[in-house]
Amino acid sequence: MKNINDIKYIIVNPTENLTALVETYVDKNEQATIARIIMEKEKKVEQVGFLSYKDDADIVLRMAGGEFCGNATMSAAAYLAKQNNTQNKDVNVYILDDEKMIKVKVEKKDDCWHCTEEMPKAISIQKINIDLDKGLQKDFTIVNFKGISHIIFADEKRYDEIDDYEKRKQYDVMIRNICKDKGLSSIGFIFYSEKSQSIKPLVYVNEIDTLFLENSCASGTAALGMYLYSVKKEKISIDVKQPKGILSVEVDSDKTILSGNVKFL
Repeated sequence: MKNINDIKYIIVNPTENLTALVETYVDKNEQATIARIIMEKEKKVEQVGFLSYKDDADIVLRMAGGEFCGNATMSAAAYLAKQNNTQNKDVNVYILDDEKMIKVKVEKKDDCWHCTEEMPKAISIQKINIDLDKGLQKDFTIVNFKGISHIIFADEKRYDEIDDYEKRKQYDVMIRNICKDKGLSSIGFIFYSEKSQSIKPLVYVNEIDTLFLENSCASGTAALGMYLYSVKKEKISIDVKQPKGILSVEVDSDKTILSGNVKFL
């Protein structure tokens, strides 16, 4: 395995969802181990992505756990624009595990890069029955992408209680169990407050066993937009407050557009 001292990486800030992008080539079989070492060293980093290149894409991204990450996709596009010293650039980011090309428009604005990406379509949007505390069972909506699924908890009570220590421990156990029972690579619990138009995203990645109440979640924001579109049956265009920052999402019948800012530390 590569020596960690030989691994070159940078830390990127997409709406405070701090992401390490590894510039050194690392074999896929070693990526989970390298990611754990980086995250142990960089305590504020919430995820690790690995960059590479191929002829029919501007840049290739693979997340350490094989998950899909919208924030890391924007970060990879901003990284390439910055490396090329361009103020405006359309970047084709190839998501290795998903085998999908994501088009990202990158614009330099003051101290950040504003990124707009067309998110992949959901594989399915369906109901999932969850056993809650005290034996209560309730249906929630799960939005499934290739690479990650998100369960939308559109409930003010649960939005508030995720900050409670004891309740948080229950959700930590629940999200791990659902991920493994459903055979998912990664899963998010998106706690949504309609009143404040805000989310709190709890995200678990199975392969590297990481669990964070993230500062922002792009794929979770896209999933929320798709959920709202499925409920309201009309175009959705909202600015969604994250625990730190804002991501914007637009959803209509044929596409989902997400935008946010990327900074370099």
